[in-house]
Amino acid sequence: MDKFEAAGLYTGLGLIWLLLLGISVIRGRQSKRISLGDGEDAHMQRLVRAHANATEWLPPGLIAIWGLALLPGAPLWLLHAGAAPLLLGRLLHGFGLSTSSGASAPRVIGMVLTMTGIVILGSGLIWAALSAAFI
Repeated sequence: MDKFEAAGLYTGLGLIWLLLLGISVIRGRQSKRISLGDGEDAHMQRLVRAHANATEWLPPGLIAIWGLALLPGAPLWLLHAGAAPLLLGRLLHGFGLSTSSGASAPRVIGMVLTMTGIVILGSGLIWAALSAAFI
């Protein structure tokens, strides 16, 4: 697997997760007959926030993944090191937020993994860009 294939894999998985979260919002609205928003329903609020939260965090991470794929000096392992925790973190967080109110282990672990992935991807982009500039 090269960097482009890995970036495609993580992007595809992230998009499918966003789609599944979106479908859960649609289904929830249909079952509760809510046309817009969350209808002040606690379960719907969690579903909407799970989707919105993934929408807030995944796109910048996916951009960073593709940035690393495009930088010639960025190693494949660095892309995996940032992308895997980002995606796993978003999966756990979305699951935890969708299924329970308040703090839960999946939400907390998901947040930590997401931020770890973002730090690795961001730092990796800076390192790879500077390395390429000075070679």
